[in-house]
Amino acid sequence: MATKCYNSWILQGYSLTRQNGYYTRTYTSLAPHNLIHLSIKIWFIDLQPNVDLFSVYIDNALIASATSSYYNPGNYPKIDWCGDNGKDFYYVNFGGVIAHNSSQLTLKLKSDKASGDSFSVGFREVSMLFEVASSPTTSICSFTAL
Repeated sequence: MATKCYNSWILQGYSLTRQNGYYTRTYTSLAPHNLIHLSIKIWFIDLQPNVDLFSVYIDNALIASATSSYYNPGNYPKIDWCGDNGKDFYYVNFGGVIAHNSSQLTLKLKSDKASGDSFSVGFREVSMLFEVASSPTTSICSFTAL
């Protein structure tokens, strides 16, 4: 399911992301590789202080997770782009390099919102680049707010 936030259509989003809800997709017949460069644009809708936001899994292994405490108070959003009356991050760039060498990959994006919380998460522009590297290593995934 998709919703519109400001002027962008996003997967999931306001009122579609239920407590512990998730989106998953399995990719098969992948070209040989030993690294994945992953990039996702993630919308935080009705963000509140001190709440868990979301987690990213590859093949059921936790790759990264974020809480709203990651953002210092000066970076909290000041605009209500969509959703309820809470403030939103238009999107946050998530990215990282992950060691992986299987011909199949399952990507899972999970909402970690609390029950009764109006917070929602949405995403778009999922990009995975596959590489054969001589010394594959996973780098720490990062989050950058606009």
